[in-house]
Amino acid sequence: MNLSRFKRNRNWVFVFICFLLLQQSNFVYAKESKDIPSKAYFIKYGYEQNQKIGYLDKDILSKDITVKSTNKSCRYQENPSGNLVADAYLYTAKNIENQQGENVSFSLVSDAALFGGLKKGSVTTGDCFNLLENAYIQNKILTNPLLVVYLSGEDLLNIFEMSTTVPKTMSQLNFSESGLLYTYNPNRFLFSKVIKLETYDEKDRLDKAKLYSVAMDYFTAKQIQTIKANSYGLIDVVLKNQNGTEIKDLTQVMIKQKNRNIESWESIAIYLKSLSPEQEAKNEGSNVIKKYQKPQGKIEIYNSKNINDIFKNPSSYMKLFFGIFAISAMLIIFLLFLIRRLILQIVHYREQFYEIKNKIDK
Repeated sequence: MNLSRFKRNRNWVFVFICFLLLQQSNFVYAKESKDIPSKAYFIKYGYEQNQKIGYLDKDILSKDITVKSTNKSCRYQENPSGNLVADAYLYTAKNIENQQGENVSFSLVSDAALFGGLKKGSVTTGDCFNLLENAYIQNKILTNPLLVVYLSGEDLLNIFEMSTTVPKTMSQLNFSESGLLYTYNPNRFLFSKVIKLETYDEKDRLDKAKLYSVAMDYFTAKQIQTIKANSYGLIDVVLKNQNGTEIKDLTQVMIKQKNRNIESWESIAIYLKSLSPEQEAKNEGSNVIKKYQKPQGKIEIYNSKNINDIFKNPSSYMKLFFGIFAISAMLIIFLLFLIRRLILQIVHYREQFYEIKNKIDK
């Protein structure tokens, strides 16, 4: 009876599966091909809808370069398009007029904010818009404005601890950076993998207590705010203002020019034009290619399984883990001791019982 019913319904099952596959295919296609806003939208920012910004003779894509390690969840190496976007954010925040952060030190971008990269050929304003995720609604249009926040050296360390610990599928918590360099060992314990965090140019170690100004987009800021939940409370990163107090409203720290927000896609256009201004109207290879077709040394991997390297300079989370482990081990040893003592007492009482029984029998 059940078999005949299945045969009658198997066509519907097949149709349902095809529907799910089609929906997935449509989703991927939509992600790779977002709708470009109207001409009026770009004119507001001083651009044409498909204005040519430059020309690339090679693709700049979001490539994942895996690290050979027994730890399958370790962080990927540098992301070429992530490096481009992070550099664009820092350049724009440092150079644009009327910015809110005059001395911006670093920049961050979530890898989940990237839509694949820039393809070979002419790069237009539409390409810059399509490169990034949009997560903020302004005048019924999804945008992704730039903002400047302040993070302590410890906050930045925790961000990269999260980035090197979470599985590769959680790309929203993997970050590309500009102005920073960190070294990590993928074989160390969770939230204790980063062994050195320093500035990219001067190679100065960051002060954990000092506040640093960091440029990022709205989408990236929202992902950073989820770190506490995604680490189950082990790591907490608080976005602060210049005074060190928590930012309650991200719209208050957005970078503005002429009373309007600076968009993340706009910063890419500004940066690409600054790299090759003389090539705007020529089909020549941009020098941007040479910089972003190979790693820039922002992430160094110290892939050591040496016991000393694994346990050297343990983080607070590593100390907490070993503290819990030590207490648990002590409790287990104490419990085993009690069980052993109980067993010995039972044996002793049993022997006494048989001694008394034998005397009574006699």
